[in-house]
Amino acid sequence: MPPKPWIKKFQDIEQAHPIRIRGTTETVAEVTSNRGRPEPSVFVKFRQRHHRDLVLRQRRSLKGSRYAVVEDLTAFNVKTLNHARNHASIKTTWTWNGKIFAITNANRKLLIKPFQAVQDCVEI
Repeated sequence: MPPKPWIKKFQDIEQAHPIRIRGTTETVAEVTSNRGRPEPSVFVKFRQRHHRDLVLRQRRSLKGSRYAVVEDLTAFNVKTLNHARNHASIKTTWTWNGKIFAITNANRKLLIKPFQAVQDCVEI
């Protein structure tokens, strides 16, 4: 497979680690491959924020494939994101630099914050 233009060198990556399940020697990919659905299997740390942002901007090109690029969020932000995704008036959600964004069914772009009702969120 030819290299992607948005990740030119492996020198852009500072560290890469397989994600392991606690108490086992198996990676998440090995365990979930038995279930037949893809899940995150590698944690990557980039040398510069610029390189990370380039990769995150291109994550849409993976839509529909079995691969995904996601930000590492705190457990609290993951809960907030899932709450927003499951809300009836939210059409789509995404994250950028740890912030959670959403588009409503009325095509309003919102900045979602924890402990805040969707109706009270700031429109961008």
